[in-house]
Amino acid sequence: MWNKYSERLGIDVQGFYSYYNGYNKAIGIEFEMIKAVAPIGLMELRNVDPNFHPPQIYRYVTNDDIAVILAQKIKKA
Repeated sequence: MWNKYSERLGIDVQGFYSYYNGYNKAIGIEFEMIKAVAPIGLMELRNVDPNFHPPQIYRYVTNDDIAVILAQKIKKA
């Protein structure tokens, strides 16, 4: 029976319970169909949209930002 759902969820039973382990509440999305696709390269994306930039999980820090942080650390010391 689980195979029926794993095809629609895109995850097997062990992965499901491992992912949701320890949570009292969680949300999952059930898909009608899942199809594997080949990876899409950055240049292919930029051929469609030359201004495409991948999401970044960091922030650029300016010299002023660094100065503020250092000043705060000096005050605490």
